[in-house]
Amino acid sequence: MGCEQSSRNWGWCRRQNRDARELPLANLALRLWQELTDEIGHDLGFRRCGLIYATNDAKQLAEWDKWREVARRFDVNTRMFTAEKATAAVPAAGGRKWLGGVHVADDGKAEP
Repeated sequence: MGCEQSSRNWGWCRRQNRDARELPLANLALRLWQELTDEIGHDLGFRRCGLIYATNDAKQLAEWDKWREVARRFDVNTRMFTAEKATAAVPAAGGRKWLGGVHVADDGKAEP
C-alpha cells in the first residue's frame, strides 16, 4: 500500500493497439497535454516516452502487425520490433528472449 501504482496516477496516454473508435479521442488527449503545458508555462509531468509491447506469442505478434493498418489511418507512428530489438528494449528475468514486439514512439504518460 502506498507504493508503486497504488500511490501514483495511472497516467498512460496511449494509442497503441487501441480500437479505431478510441483513436480520435486519444489523439486529442495527447495534443491537449502539450497545448496545456505550453499555455500555462508549467511542467505538468507529461512525457512522450513511447510504449513498447513484447511477446512470445506468434498470434499476438500477427495481431499487432495487422493493427498497423489502423494506426496508419490515424497517423500513429508504430513499428514492429524484431526479436533482438524487443529483447534489448524489454529486458526480462532469467535472460528470457522475446519473439518480437511493437513500438509507438510518441505515446506518453502523465505523472502530475
